[in-house]
Amino acid sequence: MTRERRDISQAIVNYLVENENELISKVLIHEDMSSLHDTAPLRDIFFQFLHRFQENLLASSSRKRPLTPLIGNIKEQQLMGNSVAVTTVIDSLYDLSKTIWTMFKKEAQDIFNLTADELLYIHDLLNKEIKYAVKEVLKFHVALSNLKEEKFNEKLNELSVPIINVTGNTAICPLIGAIDESRGRYLLHETLQQCKDRKINRLIFDLSGVPKIDDIVASHLNMVTKSLDLIGVYITLTGVRSNIAMTVIQQDITFEKVSIKATVKQALTSMEIIKENNKSPYK
Repeated sequence: MTRERRDISQAIVNYLVENENELISKVLIHEDMSSLHDTAPLRDIFFQFLHRFQENLLASSSRKRPLTPLIGNIKEQQLMGNSVAVTTVIDSLYDLSKTIWTMFKKEAQDIFNLTADELLYIHDLLNKEIKYAVKEVLKFHVALSNLKEEKFNEKLNELSVPIINVTGNTAICPLIGAIDESRGRYLLHETLQQCKDRKINRLIFDLSGVPKIDDIVASHLNMVTKSLDLIGVYITLTGVRSNIAMTVIQQDITFEKVSIKATVKQALTSMEIIKENNKSPYK
């Protein structure tokens, strides 16, 4: 664009501003939007896309792209996280881009009497804008997916290391399922923190639900018991399977200052929490 480029760009921007509601409405009536209860967050994304395109029409070639995020507020983030698939957002942005171009070709070319080069410039700018928008949506989607995965793993870890109080200062930690290195590290951190916060000084680790552990996890378990001992927590291990016992022996782990009982019931009996002839849910 050589002839009074800014004046032409400003006129095009004014044209887009006057017609932006119509442009967005044409996209929102698409059948993919019919299931959405609230289209306001998606409408906000479309408005932001249009405004960024308008800013770039007015910007000089040397100016950096505006950093205003396409997905900025909480509602838009919730939309991306819950209400609508990322493919729907991307498809809708492409539809919006096509709608802008179709309307512009039909009406604005005659209004502004643009040359072929000027029309091509606008077309290229619109294509660049949609490219940046799609990259931003995908980047946000990946970040959101990673965040969900992290939260899921955190919740899974919490459930996989339950610490259940039996009395005010005595608790049971029934471990269920395979223990890998990551879960071993979490076990160390979580038991130390919870015993400290909840003032637990006697903890029963029940391993009857653990099918096996490897050498690294056996070392982590040893670290857990030693660390808990340092903060004054008396440890009892129950339900140790023969293959776990073999791993522990092969690693030359002695579990010093750790009491070992066959069952949780035996551990609770030795602590005089239950009596030998009492019925207990713990066997």
